[in-house]
This record gives sequence, structure tokens and C-alpha cells, in this order.
Amino acid sequence: MTKIRMFMFAALAAIVALGVCGQQALALDTHFKIASIGRAPVQSETLPPAASQVHEGVTGMGVAPPLDAGGLDTWPCFTGTTDADCSSIASGGLVIGVPVYTWSLTNCTSSTAACGQIFWTFETDVVSTKTPIDVSITVTQGTTTKTTIFSTGTQPVGANNPGAGYIEVISDDVAFGPGDCAAPTTCGTPVAGPATITVTTIIGKQKATGTATITLQ
Repeated sequence: MTKIRMFMFAALAAIVALGVCGQQALALDTHFKIASIGRAPVQSETLPPAASQVHEGVTGMGVAPPLDAGGLDTWPCFTGTTDADCSSIASGGLVIGVPVYTWSLTNCTSSTAACGQIFWTFETDVVSTKTPIDVSITVTQGTTTKTTIFSTGTQPVGANNPGAGYIEVISDDVAFGPGDCAAPTTCGTPVAGPATITVTTIIGKQKATGTATITLQ
């Protein structure tokens, strides 16, 4: 039987102005959602070598989800699971907001309201279920001189690694600009043009990184 785990973390209450590790909260609260599904049907029983146990899948920014009856994001979620938002859809798929390349500069510069949702998937082949999952999102603009316009810092998602052979999806509702970076990083003001999204997943000594490019206009 496929194992399914579902977790929702709203606003990471432990990360406050004088909270854990002294890290200041974002004005737009970090709102990680993580969904985990058991081994995909096409996966081999032979796992990759120990030197490579966390593997990035897809990275993107999509339309922010509406809330369900319980006040939770309706996506991302895996189909055919016990999650009410996706359980009626045949198994084998992933529900995410429509990926978008061009975003409104005006609509995405609020420090209190999200304009979209950054999401990414990864496969974990780490065996230990006692190892925590830590993640980070950084969005920058510029080439020679880079300006950070969004940064969560490294944050725990509140769940340990589910075991080897799991596919995970993590998301965070985002906006860009001053007030949207966790200390000690200070966010600059976004400008029209490309922005690079970098997401990082750390499980013990294993790490995977993914990138995507959007543009603000």
C-alpha cells in the first residue's frame, strides 16, 4: 500500500522577531506547505548511491491557490491521496497553480499579500526518518550585482524525512521587495525585468537545488 503523508504549516509561529535563532519574521509570513507521496509506480527498487540521495524535480512559480473549506491552500497536492482537495482525481498526478513566466511588478511588491506561489518537487532517497527537512527560497535580480528581492533563510518545514523513495512537493506563497526577506538579509526594491528563483532542500548532509526564471513587468 502506498504510504501518504500530508502536512500543513501556516506562518511558522516559532519564527518571530525574537524567536528561534534570533531570526526576524517576514512581513509576509513564510507559509510552507509540504505534501509527500510514496514510491512512484515507475521507480526502481534499486535506490541511487549514498552520495546522491536528494534529487531536484521541477521548480516554478504559479498562480496562488484559493483556500479550501478548512482555510488551507487547495494546492499543491498529489492526486488520488487522502487530501480532500485532490482525492477525487485519479492517482499519478500533481496539482499545482498554473506556472507563469510574466508577473505584474505592481501586484508582486506587497509585503502583506502574496501575488503567487513558488513550488518545487524533489525525490528523497534518504533512509532515515529521524532526519529533519530544511528548505530555503531566494529570489534575485541582476547579473554582476545581484539584488535579493525575496529570501526565507533556511527554515525547517516541521516534518522529518518520510523515508527512501518518496516524492515531495513544497510551496510558499510569495511577494517581492522590502519586508520580504528574513534577517539578516535585507530585501531590495524589485524592478522590471528577469528574476531568478533558487530553492534549496537539505536533508541531513544531502542537498538539492533548483532554479527557475520569471520576469516582472
